Amino acid sequence: MNFLDRWMAGHLPNATIDFRLDQS
Repeated sequence: MNFLDRWMAGHLPNATIDFRLDQS
C-alpha cells in the first residue's frame, strides 16, 4: 500500500511512521 503511505505523508508525516511500523 505505497499509495496510502504517500497519502498519509501528504496529510500527516507522523502517521506515515506509525503506518510503516504496522506494515513491518
